[in-house]
Amino acid sequence: MKRPLVIIVAMFAALAVLMILLSRHGSSDEGRRELLVHCAAGLQLPLTEIARSYEREHHTRVILNFAGSGVLESQLKTTGGDLFIPADDSYIENAVSQGLVSETAALAELRAVIVVPKGNPKRIKSLSDIALENVRLCVAEPSAAVGKFTRDVLLKAGLWKGIEPYVIVTQPTVNGVVTAVATGSVDVGIAWDAVALQSPEVEIVRIPLFDANPRQVRVGVLNRAASHEARDFVDYLTAEEAGRRIFTRHHYTSPPRTDNKDGN
Repeated sequence: MKRPLVIIVAMFAALAVLMILLSRHGSSDEGRRELLVHCAAGLQLPLTEIARSYEREHHTRVILNFAGSGVLESQLKTTGGDLFIPADDSYIENAVSQGLVSETAALAELRAVIVVPKGNPKRIKSLSDIALENVRLCVAEPSAAVGKFTRDVLLKAGLWKGIEPYVIVTQPTVNGVVTAVATGSVDVGIAWDAVALQSPEVEIVRIPLFDANPRQVRVGVLNRAASHEARDFVDYLTAEEAGRRIFTRHHYTSPPRTDNKDGN
């Protein structure tokens, strides 16, 4: 059942991008610049706010295409666009190595957490409690950055085989994992901390293994981008009083202060 779900999600994502591209060509607002930003679904809340704020201050329309990071990565060669913002900078590194991305800049830092309903009724305090309490677990598909992270880190630690039997459902995005816990469809999920903290219906449990493996959120400027406008938006995303202030308000941790924009 999981493989058809991944295919269906990818098909819908491709269709959404096609509709976005058609809308760009059919825009009646002549003279207004446009940016197409491919963005991980887990960044939807801050990116939507940042984009709307930027639009009010600049004569530029920002079109946001949200999907799982892996789905977005697979679309870049065919869909074009201006910026790529996955939830894990390993996708940026892949895009750079393929010659799809030139400049990059750090936006935020994410850590995976255990997500439980408000009040933590199963009293989950660690990964081992998932097996001890025989919980219903939800994780993201590998096409989402947090889903790939969950499997990679737990496999490396030798813990995935003990956790996998309790996975009763997978979701195509991190947002879906948090929603599944919030609605009581499952007892526990594994998601990015910032996304879970946006939901008042859930709590998070931090895990040392996950805390020791933070993931960087970076924006990459696509080589086909309208370079001037794309770089302007990157500057806005990374400005302390603009993008980073909004990221912080939505619970995203600021990136290391030593980061600089570069071409790598």
